[in-house]
Amino acid sequence: MTVLVALILGVSALLSSEATGDWHEALRQQIKRSAMSLENIRHVYADEAPEALWVAISEARAAELRLGADPLARSEAAVETQVAWHLRTAHHGDETLLDGDRYRSPGGFEVPQRLAAIERENPAPDPEAARGAGDRAADLASLIGMLTVPIVLVYLLGQAVLLARRRTLRRRAQRQERKRDVGLIPEPERQRRFALTLGVSVWVTMTLLAPAYAYAQIEEQRALISAATQADRVAASIAGSSLAFAFRLAGDREALHLQLRAAGREYTALDVAEHATGQHEIAVADEAAAGVVKKIAAHMSRPPVPGDGVSDTTLDYLTATPDDWDARLAEQVAQAELADEAGKWGNLLGLVILFAAFAAALVALAEVTDPAQQAAAIRKTALGLLAGAALLIAYGLIG
Repeated sequence: MTVLVALILGVSALLSSEATGDWHEALRQQIKRSAMSLENIRHVYADEAPEALWVAISEARAAELRLGADPLARSEAAVETQVAWHLRTAHHGDETLLDGDRYRSPGGFEVPQRLAAIERENPAPDPEAARGAGDRAADLASLIGMLTVPIVLVYLLGQAVLLARRRTLRRRAQRQERKRDVGLIPEPERQRRFALTLGVSVWVTMTLLAPAYAYAQIEEQRALISAATQADRVAASIAGSSLAFAFRLAGDREALHLQLRAAGREYTALDVAEHATGQHEIAVADEAAAGVVKKIAAHMSRPPVPGDGVSDTTLDYLTATPDDWDARLAEQVAQAELADEAGKWGNLLGLVILFAAFAAALVALAEVTDPAQQAAAIRKTALGLLAGAALLIAYGLIG
């Protein structure tokens, strides 16, 4: 029976190790996926999108300035047209937002679609497969480990039935031989029964607590990995949404600068009569362009939608709100506390099993120890270790 229990626990331990390896692989892939998503977001919203916004602003100003009749306004329109043309030409063939009209739209440029294209070129790893494999291995390990409980209980029940039957047969044989029953149990018989009971208690303690210890270890690892995953998601969500928000603010600032320049030109027109008409037309154009730029910035910084083709991970990082951050942080804290609790029980059960192992060694030592008084003292020490193990379990339940 001991060999069978050891084999079952060995298989459970192997599956637990496999589950831990899968979870750690999933965490590595999760961190790598977040890093790739954040780098893609940074590249698009911090490198490509600002230049595309400058082009859109120049084109918007040029369109408004061409409505003016004064040569000064028309020359300013020509300057903006040249700026936009040179910026677009500089990116010809590099497959960025400004390469051709692939990402052009009436609202400016389709930034989320460019982000989706980059993700298709360099797909990030998916940790869900490894995480799922780890969960399945862990559940199977726990199930196999817990099989020792009914097996041991059935074994003990069978042994109790056999022992009762042997006693019955022995008593019948004694009656047939007509032996006198003195009504007392000889001291050697009493000691033998005590040693047997103690040895069985030690064995039962070790075999029944071993799967519980393994389960606590599994749950500690599961919770730790989950807490680390949530922490990574929180950090990535804050960083990703902050990059998109910073780009949106940059667009709003450009619109505000146009409005300030419009007001400045109006004041200049009052002081410089020679170019008053041209300055006024440029001011009117800048004021009108500021409204257009606000719409362009809002469109280019809009949150991605599923139709844009952006991955679910990037979509989550870009659209997460402070409420989402708080919820994920709360989940991370809950998983960390669960890991602490499982770790506490793992350490406690490990110590209890260690006490039981020492007790088993003392029981074996008592069997080969003479005189009988020393053997009895050793058995009492083993019994004390079992009592200490029981107190440890009680402490864990109360604390």
